[in-house]
Amino acid sequence: MKLFISFLLIVIMLGLPLFSADSPYQQNFPAGVYGDVYGQIKIVDLDNDGKKEMVFGAVDGSIHVYRVDGKEKRNGFFPKHTGGPIMSDVEVADLDKDGKKDIIATSFDGNVYVIDSDGKVKWKQSIGGGSVFNSPVISDLDGDGKLEVITTSLGGKVMVFDDKGVIKWAQNANARISGPPVVADMDGEEDQDTKKRTKEIIFRNDKGEIEIFKCNGHRKQNWPVASGKETKFWPYIPVVSDVDGDGKKEVIISMPSAENSSEEQKIRIFSENGKIMKQIVVNKNIADKVKITDADGDGYPDLIYASEDGFVGVIDLHSTMRADGEEVKPVYHDGWPKKVAPNMQAVPNLADIDGDGVLDLVYTGFNPKAKGLKSGFVGVLSLDKASMKSGFPKFIGKTTSRITFADIDSDGDVEIIVSGGLGLTGKQLHVFDVVAKNIFKFVILGIEHE
Repeated sequence: MKLFISFLLIVIMLGLPLFSADSPYQQNFPAGVYGDVYGQIKIVDLDNDGKKEMVFGAVDGSIHVYRVDGKEKRNGFFPKHTGGPIMSDVEVADLDKDGKKDIIATSFDGNVYVIDSDGKVKWKQSIGGGSVFNSPVISDLDGDGKLEVITTSLGGKVMVFDDKGVIKWAQNANARISGPPVVADMDGEEDQDTKKRTKEIIFRNDKGEIEIFKCNGHRKQNWPVASGKETKFWPYIPVVSDVDGDGKKEVIISMPSAENSSEEQKIRIFSENGKIMKQIVVNKNIADKVKITDADGDGYPDLIYASEDGFVGVIDLHSTMRADGEEVKPVYHDGWPKKVAPNMQAVPNLADIDGDGVLDLVYTGFNPKAKGLKSGFVGVLSLDKASMKSGFPKFIGKTTSRITFADIDSDGDVEIIVSGGLGLTGKQLHVFDVVAKNIFKFVILGIEHE
C-alpha cells in the first residue's frame, strides 16, 4: 500500500536556463536586524495589499516585519516590542476570521502576544512560565470551526486560548517544557457535541517523556511514555505521521542517550497507544525534529535528519520499518549519511531548485572555529547524488535557522530565505534568488506529512 502522494514539478520554459550557478542575493539583501534571529522566517501578505512581507521575532524582544525592498516596516507600532527576547517561530493566521491576519508570538517574558497587521496588540496572556523555543501553534482543536492558540512553557504549563484570548483550559505537564507542542489527529475520534474530528496536543517534556493531551484537556490513555534521558533546555520535537501505512498515526522523535552511558542514540517510533514499534540506531545527536517525507517519489516515506556533528541522513523508512526486531539499523538511500558541516541544528528542507526533476536538500550549517560570514552557510545537495550544487555554499554568518522557500517579489522565481549573522558574525536577513526565470507554473515536489 502506498503512503504518500508526490507532485511533479511542472515547468514551462522559454529557452532560458532555469538555474544560475551564482544564485545571487535578491536586490536589497542581506539586511540588518537589531537582534539575532533564531526562528524560521514566515512569508505572508500581512496587510492584504498584494505584496509579501517577511515576519519574524528576534532577541531584541521585537516582532519585525520586512518588505521585499529590504526595509523594515515602521509605522509607529512595528517593530512591536514584547517584554523579552523571542527565540522561536512566530505564527501568522487570521485568528478571529475577521479577514485580517494576526501575528502570534511567545516571548521570554512568559506571555503570548496576538498582534494585528498594523502592529497593535489585540491581546496578550500569561503562558504559565518563560518561553525560549516554545513557539505557539494555531489550530482548530475541537472541530468547531474556530481557531485556538496552543502554548507550552518552561513553567510546565500546557494552555489553550480561544481566538479572543480567553483560557479554554490549562494543565500541568510532568516537567518543564523547552519545546513547542505539535497538534495532530492521532486517533480519528469525534467530539460528542459537534461530531467533528478532534486533535491532540503532543510534546516532549524536559524529563524525557512524551505527553499527549486531548482537545478537552484530558490526558490521552497510555501516555506519557519515557523516551530517552532528561535534557536541559533543549527542544527535542516529536513528529506525527503514519509511517507504516496502516491508517494510524505514530509519534517519531530523536533522543540522545544518557550521559556517560553506552546506550546508542536512536530515533524512536511509538504507536498511537504508546508502545515502541521501532528504535532506529543512528548514533547521532539530532537536535531538531526529523522530517518525514517522500523524498524520492516512490510513494513511500523517507526520514531525513541533521545531526549536531554535521551529518545529514536520508533513511528509506519503508524498508527500515520492515526490518525484523524492535531495535534496527537504518536503511539509508545511496550516498547517505553524509557529513556536510562542522555543526548543524536545523532539519533540512527539500525543493527541486534547479528544475532537473530531482529534489534538492537545502540546509544550514555552522563552523564554531570560523569567524564572520565564514562561520555559517547555506548548502544545497542533490538528493540522488549527495553532491553539492554549483554556486553553494553561501556564507551568511553563524546560523541555526530552518530554510524558507517563497516567491517573495512575485516575479516568477523562487527565493531561499534564511536568517544568519548570529553573534555579530554578519547581517541577519538573507534572501537568495534561485534563479528560475519565465516559469509559468511550478509545484514543489513531495508531500511532507507531519
